[in-house]
Amino acid sequence: MFHPDERFATALEAAVTAAEADTRAEIVVVAAPRSGRYDDLAWAVGAVTALGAYLVMFFSPITFDAMWIPLDLAMVGGLTGWLVSRSPELLRGLASAERRRAQVSAAAAAIFTEERVAETAERIGVLVYISALEGEHRVIADSGARALLTDADLGGLPRRCDTEEEVFTLVSALGERLAARLPQGDAPEVNALPNRLRVRG
Repeated sequence: MFHPDERFATALEAAVTAAEADTRAEIVVVAAPRSGRYDDLAWAVGAVTALGAYLVMFFSPITFDAMWIPLDLAMVGGLTGWLVSRSPELLRGLASAERRRAQVSAAAAAIFTEERVAETAERIGVLVYISALEGEHRVIADSGARALLTDADLGGLPRRCDTEEEVFTLVSALGERLAARLPQGDAPEVNALPNRLRVRG
């Protein structure tokens, strides 16, 4: 699971610039630590842990002060829920693949609009949205670019995007497909959208 920092952002900006060198398309890369909240899963684990602690107390030969049991259980459940909510690896394992996919898709669609990817003159902006917790990405092409790209172009992109190397591979592969379908040609290069990584959350 990668963690965007200044070093990564600088390297990725160079990768995007290189990917755009032979295409008139505009690539926008946005990274987010997660695409949705999974608090319900974290607190469900906390509740199960508290129940387990209660059963241990109930069947234990040790006598527990009944006055403190509710507080003890609340502390056990609350601490467990908090720890799980702070662990992306645990949350990824708890969330279903369908839920993770749906939340990444919804976040990507919203960010496409928020980042104004559709505001290029030829409608040839392409969003690469990467969600670290889910380990998934979405590539959304604006109408001008989508009209020239085939399903195989986008469907054949690397599916994994869980490490820095995989992110660079994805951007490079996308650049190759865009160069083939939307070549730079003789027109002067216009960088309508910044190449700098945008980080959400």
